Amino acid sequence: MRYARDYSFVFNANKTICTNVGKPKFTVCDVLIDNHLIQWSDHFTYLGAHFVSGSDLSVNVAPVRRKFYVACNSINARSHGVAEPVRVQLVKSCCLPLITYCVHVLVLAYETQTFGFTADVSLLE
Repeated sequence: MRYARDYSFVFNANKTICTNVGKPKFTVCDVLIDNHLIQWSDHFTYLGAHFVSGSDLSVNVAPVRRKFYVACNSINARSHGVAEPVRVQLVKSCCLPLITYCVHVLVLAYETQTFGFTADVSLLE
């Protein structure tokens, strides 16, 4: 904590979690930051991607994919009679950011293939 104080880092204990990946080889003890207990969890969200820990760290992209499809279907359902370039621009500006927000996490998981990545590669193209 001295390093954090010296360089003005502030840790929010309410938004911080600990997770254990792999086979547990030891008993997990409590972790404290400034006398605040950090909770242990088997899942967490980072950049919109949902991670699940266990014997390996896996990425669940179903919620991101669902948000993308909901946004696309909403635009398609409400844009009858609108010119195609306008529809394309709406998809680019409203739907694409939903999927590209966590794309760096997904590409990392896909390239390393150590995270049990099961998303469609077509989402990355």
